[in-house]
Amino acid sequence: MTQSSVFIFSLAIRGSPYAYKLSIYLDKLGKNVNEEKFYEFIDAMLKQALALHMNEEADTISGTLMEFFRDHSADIFDNLPSDALHIYFDNDKNALSAYCEKVRKSTIRFLQRSAEEDSASRQDIVKLHHKNIANIVLQHKNKEKIRALFDEIYINLYSRMQNNDTHRKTPTASTKIIFLDFDGVLNNSEHTARLYEAGEKTSDQYGEVFDMSAVERLNRIIDATNAQIVVTSSWRYLGLQQLHNLWHKYGLHGSIIDITSLHAVDELIIEKGLDWLENGYEGNDMSSPRSMEIEHWIQNHKGSFANYVILDDLPMPSTLQPHFVQVNPKYGLLDPQVEHAINILGGIKKAIKRDFYYSERKKQIKCLKNHRSSIFSDAKTLDKDYILCHQDSIKNIYSGIREDAIKYFERYNISWWQCENKPDVPSGHLVSSQIHCLNHLFALRKDKYAVKQIVENATNMHFDEIITSIIDTKENDSYISFEFAYNNDKLLGESDKGWGRGTLCTSIDALIRARKDNKIWLISIEWKYTETYQGDDKTNKKRLERYASLIESSEQLKTPKDGIAHSIYFIEPHYELMRQTLLCEQLVRNGIADNFIHLIIIPAKHDELRTAVEKEFIPMLNDTTKFKIVDTIDFLSPIIKEENKNEEHEQLIKYLETRYWS
Repeated sequence: MTQSSVFIFSLAIRGSPYAYKLSIYLDKLGKNVNEEKFYEFIDAMLKQALALHMNEEADTISGTLMEFFRDHSADIFDNLPSDALHIYFDNDKNALSAYCEKVRKSTIRFLQRSAEEDSASRQDIVKLHHKNIANIVLQHKNKEKIRALFDEIYINLYSRMQNNDTHRKTPTASTKIIFLDFDGVLNNSEHTARLYEAGEKTSDQYGEVFDMSAVERLNRIIDATNAQIVVTSSWRYLGLQQLHNLWHKYGLHGSIIDITSLHAVDELIIEKGLDWLENGYEGNDMSSPRSMEIEHWIQNHKGSFANYVILDDLPMPSTLQPHFVQVNPKYGLLDPQVEHAINILGGIKKAIKRDFYYSERKKQIKCLKNHRSSIFSDAKTLDKDYILCHQDSIKNIYSGIREDAIKYFERYNISWWQCENKPDVPSGHLVSSQIHCLNHLFALRKDKYAVKQIVENATNMHFDEIITSIIDTKENDSYISFEFAYNNDKLLGESDKGWGRGTLCTSIDALIRARKDNKIWLISIEWKYTETYQGDDKTNKKRLERYASLIESSEQLKTPKDGIAHSIYFIEPHYELMRQTLLCEQLVRNGIADNFIHLIIIPAKHDELRTAVEKEFIPMLNDTTKFKIVDTIDFLSPIIKEENKNEEHEQLIKYLETRYWS
């Protein structure tokens, strides 16, 4: 039983028929009641019963309540007759036990089981909840007291739904919002029927299985508009952490920044009473509380976002119609609705489209189908045919480096990029950048001559020699460090618990050290594959405290004219590049190196990402000669040349050509 359930239990007790019976009895006796003390007493009584209630021991709860009530009743009532206590509890411990159990079950249904019901049932649950609150309001006329009580309840209930506040983000003036329902939009009756007929699962741990066609269509809206998500669906009872896990599972783009609040309808009930609620549900331009929850969110964030669209299978009132796209729950989200939503929100520049991602993913699926044995060692996939199953995710790595790469990550406690929330194994995602980087570079990390060739070619500089890694200390022949991080807590103030290479800190995908004229150079490599510029604003207090002063004192990064907060430095992918630049600068300032050059590897066909970096990040650099965009194949061109090939290189090149370059 959650703590929020106890507060709902408290609310139910306050409005229970027992309390009502007691008040009538006291009126007949002409006794005075100190109402303020009465409610303070009820709160105290329930807090004392909290531990018992958490264990759901209804019989013990009832005894505790009766004992507490008996001992403190004199503080509340003027010469309360002893039989008043029996009237309050109907002189029946079993009756109170039954009542406690009823409240408990009702609460569990509201908080947990709602996610298992269909959309109509969920609406009934919410409607019943609001009616119960309305009845309590009618019994207790002190609106301020009721509002304070609601605040107490919803602080607990809403925090449970949000689970971890780090997932909640504040929109900015440029943010576009999609108010998103799940049922009937991302799943639909026809898709569910097809799964059922095929003998496949129609639901998972989150709810009804999404239709991947609808997921792809929603991704198109997000990609075309750079919109962020506010969940309006009753699935929001899962909490933000679970919603983010679900989002990741289905490969949805953008991010969930918030959920709508239950508190919205209750505020209106307080003001207008039960009659208004009944009329509202039955008509008067409102079909459900959802529209009011959306309007409540809009009002609370007025002026802090640019535009919005509502995707829902339920009708909406006339006030929201200009921003509403209604979806048929039989078919889910379809192409015409995609175009309608994009038109409402307004599209954004081509630099953030996902065309390259989709084309590469399609190519990888085809490669898996045609070369499952030779390239992927007969790996199996999950339901999504572009993600290898957990047991076979290691086969996403080139067989020539597979064992060594796993040992390298284990040896230096490096985290794998999480695709299925499995940080202990490589990602099974076929278009993972981390895997893409390893498959291209890891086989070369101990080849000093090959590393020198590719570095000199990419930087257009001559180096006297390549020198060994400063952090791969368990080896004396490692010339490329992967997921490089070095004293980040001291140099950048990145001291989050559990930080390390590849997690919770600034990590450079690959770093090479070279010597030139007795000076040590760092060649910092940021490796991109199918990522796109999503435009997420990562500004927050902690990040500003960490990076703002470093940006202001940076010799390479210009200070934005309009201030550092919400600037290009806190928008991906530039946020990552900014932090890598600062890390390199700090390494130089602290005597670890004398200079650095920053390479970003982006496939030539990924023009959307290249354009974003060229037009938005490079102009913010003081010395643009220290930053270069390099094509993936061009980067390895020195070892592709016939005169430089050896047997190991030939096998690697053949793999890369088959899987990535063709």
